[in-house]
Amino acid sequence: VFQKLKNLKKLSLNNNNLENLNKMALLNLTKLKRLTLDSNKINNIDENAFQQTNNIEYLSIRNNKIKYLGDKIFKNLRNLKNLYLENNNIELVKPKWFDNFKNTSKNFAINICSKNKEINSLKKCKCSNKDFEYFIADIENLYNKKVLN
Repeated sequence: VFQKLKNLKKLSLNNNNLENLNKMALLNLTKLKRLTLDSNKINNIDENAFQQTNNIEYLSIRNNKIKYLGDKIFKNLRNLKNLYLENNNIELVKPKWFDNFKNTSKNFAINICSKNKEINSLKKCKCSNKDFEYFIADIENLYNKKVLN
């Protein structure tokens, strides 16, 4: 859909009832720096969906229906600084998501949980052997609590 928009830097697809993000959806968007996919019905993101979007610095996929993300989902997002996944039903936080950031000196912020229901759905958080700080914010019991890698 966006293949001819090679110079696109910001893309907001909020509130579009999207259910899937396949590997072709963001093809050729090599200059994209900001992507927001908030408030859709996304329950599946192809592990190669971000394959050609390695310049993204800001990625927000809030308010969707995501339970699972593949091990290498963020592998090509070498410039990512902000990742927002709140208000999904993510059950497992995987350290492989962040392999590109283990040797980085840049600041990296991630928000996965914002409501009690998400904390309850989160079954496991493996965040060892990483060199950045990992933040989970929950309104009642995890707000501003640091989980060090």
